[in-house]
Amino acid sequence: MPSAKPLARLAAVLLALAAPACALVLGAQELPEAVDAGTGATSPATATASSTASASSSSSAAVSSSAAASSSASSSSSASSSSSASSSGACPATPEPDAGKCPGPCNGGCDGGICVISCVNDNQCKGHKIACPPVLPCQVECGGSQSCAMATIECPPAYGCEVVCDATKAQTCQATIVDCADAGPCELQCGTGTQACQQAQVNCGGGACLATCAGTDKPALDCDASCTCQGC
Repeated sequence: MPSAKPLARLAAVLLALAAPACALVLGAQELPEAVDAGTGATSPATATASSTASASSSSSAAVSSSAAASSSASSSSSASSSSSASSSGACPATPEPDAGKCPGPCNGGCDGGICVISCVNDNQCKGHKIACPPVLPCQVECGGSQSCAMATIECPPAYGCEVVCDATKAQTCQATIVDCADAGPCELQCGTGTQACQQAQVNCGGGACLATCAGTDKPALDCDASCTCQGC
C-alpha cells in the first residue's frame, strides 16, 4: 500500500496547475466593456457613428436653411410682381382747372370750374359734333327727346368728361358717340327714357371709364387702354 505523503504531493501539484486556468476563465467572464475607465472616452467605432450622425444632422440643417431662403426669395419676388401689377393700373392724375375762364361752348355756365354744355331741348344737339373746351372739365346735359341723338361728343384731353342723359323722354342719347380723353375720367349716364342710350358708344381713353343705366338700354364701352372700365 503506497504512502500517503506522495499522494498528497501529487494532489498539491495538480491543484497548483489548475489554479491559473480557473483564474483565466473567471477573468474572461468579468472583462469590462470597451470603455477607458480612466478618461470615459468611447471606442473608435462609437465615435465614428456619432460623427456620422452629427454630419447628417448638419446636412439636414443646411438643406432646411437653403429651402427657407428659397421660399423667402420666392415670396419677395411674388410681392414685387404684385406691386408692379397694382402700379400699372393707376389712373392718371388730372391738372387743376383754370376756374377763371368760361369758353364760348359752355352755354350752361362754368359753376365750380366745370364747363356745362346744355342740350335740354328736343333735338337741340341732334347729330351735332360737341367739342368740350380743353381748359376745363366738361359736362354735357342732354334733357330732351333726341336732344343728343346721333351726336359726337369730344371730351377735353386732360380733364374729366360727363355726359348726362337724364330725360324721361325717348331716345335722348340714341346712337350718341362719346370720345373720351387720353388722361381724364369719362362717364355716360343713361336715364329712364325709352331707348335712352340705345346703340350709344363710349370710346374710353387712358383714364377711368364708366357707364351707368337707370333703364334697360345699355351703351357699348370700348375699354381700350383705360386704367379702369365698368359698364352697366
